[in-house]
Amino acid sequence: MGECYKCKVHLPPDFMFAVENKPVQECVFCKNGTTEVHVENKNGDVIRTLSKEECINRYKEFMSEMVDRPEVRKKLAKDTKIIQ
Repeated sequence: MGECYKCKVHLPPDFMFAVENKPVQECVFCKNGTTEVHVENKNGDVIRTLSKEECINRYKEFMSEMVDRPEVRKKLAKDTKIIQ
């Protein structure tokens, strides 16, 4: 889960880029100075335009759905048990 060092939002890995000589990531929106991007298919044809706000909301929804899955909850609970 990447956080943009400029705008401090979390976006999907496909929307994040490493910043040269820094241990941080930058989102495609900040990198390009835009509020929307074009999503293309493998042929390079634009299949939709996605706003930054929509991308943030869809990613939050996806992450929420992932955490609500029983197998993920079980794994999270197992990994966060306090060892006594």
